[in-house]
Amino acid sequence: MKNKTKYLKASILLLFTILFGTTQAQQKFELTINGNSGLYFAEKSVSFYNIPNGLQLGIGSQLYYYINQKTKFGLGVNYNYVKLSDNQYYSPAPIWPSLNTIETPFILQRDIVKSWFVTAGIAGYWHTGSSKPGYWQNGSIKSLDGVLGKWELGTGFRIKKLAVSLNYSQNFKNHDIWIKEEGSLTGTEDPRNYGVSEYKRRILTLKLEYPLWKF
Repeated sequence: MKNKTKYLKASILLLFTILFGTTQAQQKFELTINGNSGLYFAEKSVSFYNIPNGLQLGIGSQLYYYINQKTKFGLGVNYNYVKLSDNQYYSPAPIWPSLNTIETPFILQRDIVKSWFVTAGIAGYWHTGSSKPGYWQNGSIKSLDGVLGKWELGTGFRIKKLAVSLNYSQNFKNHDIWIKEEGSLTGTEDPRNYGVSEYKRRILTLKLEYPLWKF
């Protein structure tokens, strides 16, 4: 009877060991939260107005799938706030559109050595200013409504669980947008619209990312 009890306990222990080990081995997914801060650069335009440079602050979350021990692929959602520089000397002053964005990045991350990794990816993004009624105009100049695209490259390192990376991103192609003017040069109060050609969104960011859950 005692031998049967010992055998049963050993069997149960072995079963739990196998189940726990299998669960650990099958942790293919990782949910993370991230924040970023960086510099926003806009290409000079060919019109009277140039979109000023500024700062970006962002927050988001990413769901990764581990392809192998060194490589993972992630799909996420981020919100980015852009604060343009106030050092502008236009008269009359222009009304800049909101360049804040919601984006869905697709990221591939590869470990190179123990704590150093590189990333590459693409993202679709929307300007939140596109939802403002009556701001974007229809005509020969294209608005920024709809989904736009960008590519991203980065490198970083890990401090225990915290991942710190430096990333550069740029849209796939340039776009033309409208800028509104507060009153015209003739002194009237009616806003006028000016086209800005070859708008380019270039961003250099420092990103912090922390894992919340592996499963």
